[in-house]
Amino acid sequence: MNSNPSDGQRLLPQLLGHPDGIVVVDKAGIVRFANPSAQLFLGQGGESLEGKTPGVPVLPGETVEHEAGGRTLEVRAVPTTWGSDSGTLVTLHDITQRELADRQLADALSDLRLALASEKVLLDELDKKNKELTELSITDALTGLYNRRFIQERFEFEFKRVKRYGGTLSCMMIDIDHFKAFNDTYGHRCGDFVLQELSALFRSHSREVDICGGYGGEEFLILASVALDYSLQYAAKLHAAIDGHVFVFEGRSLHVTVSIGLADVRPGMKDHRELIDRADRALYQAKEDGRNLIRVWKENPDRGDIPVDHVSVQELKKDLARLSSRMWVTYMEYTNALVKAVDAKDPFTREHSQNVSATSVEIARGMGLSDVEVEVIKCAGLLHDVGKIAVNREILVKKEPLTAEEYALLRKHPVIGVGILRDIRFLEKEIPLILYHHERFDGKGYPHGLKGREIPFGARILAVADAFDAMTSGRGYKDKVSTEKAIGELVRGSGTQFAPDVVEVFVKILEKKRHAAEQ
Repeated sequence: MNSNPSDGQRLLPQLLGHPDGIVVVDKAGIVRFANPSAQLFLGQGGESLEGKTPGVPVLPGETVEHEAGGRTLEVRAVPTTWGSDSGTLVTLHDITQRELADRQLADALSDLRLALASEKVLLDELDKKNKELTELSITDALTGLYNRRFIQERFEFEFKRVKRYGGTLSCMMIDIDHFKAFNDTYGHRCGDFVLQELSALFRSHSREVDICGGYGGEEFLILASVALDYSLQYAAKLHAAIDGHVFVFEGRSLHVTVSIGLADVRPGMKDHRELIDRADRALYQAKEDGRNLIRVWKENPDRGDIPVDHVSVQELKKDLARLSSRMWVTYMEYTNALVKAVDAKDPFTREHSQNVSATSVEIARGMGLSDVEVEVIKCAGLLHDVGKIAVNREILVKKEPLTAEEYALLRKHPVIGVGILRDIRFLEKEIPLILYHHERFDGKGYPHGLKGREIPFGARILAVADAFDAMTSGRGYKDKVSTEKAIGELVRGSGTQFAPDVVEVFVKILEKKRHAAEQ
């Protein structure tokens, strides 16, 4: 060493006793000095480190970790001088315990994270199971719709909300027509399939806020916070979707129809059961009128006694009851005889029933109806005025305009006709057409003031055919008019008295006939 000691030499006593390892290496990377701690950390078999390479990375200005002799050393290097030469001072700090503590802490944190993650999974699974249990408790397993218990509870809540805060609430009750026949004919698996398909249609045609649920074996209830007019539009769309849906079960196509009853919250209602009862009564009316119909509950419906010729009615009902057990051919022969008897009672409308039937068939075919539907309309056309058999002949043949009382009695003939025919099971599809052939498209007709799609499609056809024949054949108190004038009256009544689509098709049929006659 020279007389001017270096920085390292001046600090030699402190370096020798320092707990950290201290190593000085020269420019060639050879150890010039190693204190006891460094010798302990890096020495092998007690051999001195001086004159050897240190065995650790020497990177001036950087700090690295190095494993040696089972220890983890934190190695730092800084430039220094040793004697007259420049070199590097390397410190070796034993961080084995700290690393062990860090690893233990990391392991503990990992275990904690795993435990928390596992707990979250368990909590999520528990929450999922609770939701599933809740869902199972309020839904029907077969249809996936709300069950009757939940519907009742939610209905009560919604009813109280509307009564307290105001707003609208309507109830739609739906019943599957002839559901027992599906089960009896095709088995309960088919019945379950129909329930599931219908439930899917309910969901797809409902808003998220609407509440759809089962109310009985084949009955459903839908609650909607809308006014009755909007609920009727909703019911019409749903009814049309179901009527047009093809139910395919095991390769067999089935046609399913439903009857729908509607009611809404009105002032004076005491509880939600009254609203359900009104919807149920409207549904019952739809089924009584022939099924596959929509009916709206109406206050104080006109159900007064009808002054009729009871002897004629009872005799005719007995005759038709006996007829129901005969073959279809015999039935048609008797029907024709019956129609002639009705027409004979009113000489001004002779052959009117046959004319209405034939015209209705033309319209039905022009509108693309199936052969089965055409046959129903044909038969309904023949029988549409059968109720007139109970009306006094003096009223039917009167040449002067009818009085209000006489006209009121004449207006009863659709209801009388249905009362006569109701016991004939195979006239089930014809009955609603006969009952409603005097309803108007704008709701101002009779007997129940139905409007739009509420009126059975076949009845809308009969209405046009009946009016046309009445105009072109004349009545005792009205002169007949030309075909052109009758067409003008039908067009003027399109959208009010008559269904626009039916008028449009019938006018085209008449124009086609006129062109053919001119050629």
